[in-house]
Amino acid sequence: MGQLTSPRWTPAQETAITDRGGALLLSAAAGSGKTAVLTERAVGLMCQENDPVPAEQLLIVTFTNAAAAELRARLAKKLNARLAQTPAGSPQLHWMRRQQMMLGRADICTIDAFCLDLLRKHFQALDIPPDFAPADPGTVQLLRGAALAETLENAYRDPD
Repeated sequence: MGQLTSPRWTPAQETAITDRGGALLLSAAAGSGKTAVLTERAVGLMCQENDPVPAEQLLIVTFTNAAAAELRARLAKKLNARLAQTPAGSPQLHWMRRQQMMLGRADICTIDAFCLDLLRKHFQALDIPPDFAPADPGTVQLLRGAALAETLENAYRDPD
């Protein structure tokens, strides 16, 4: 079998992968390579020689659980490939093996899961009960209906 070729990145994708200026918001159309770019960027951050980022310090937020699971799987695969190419005596070998193990602790989740985790960790500062629970869809629909009815009633009372 021949060696795998790396993808050809567009200039914008290359910038997203290599920029180290801080946080990054990656937004593009479906099928444009966001997951591939994000995978390359995250593994690059974990494996960079100077000041590598520990896997457990990653925060990657997606819209769906399927996207989060796919991203985690791609990160593991890419990290395994990098690890397989690392020479046995390399000082990076131990670090990369640790990242492989710690990938499970990285925050790779949906926006909802991230926000819920924040609420659970900081319930005291937010003055909410520690045993709070998210509303079920039926309750949310009832609350929306009540809010709409109240808003319309107030609008009818206002002559302007």
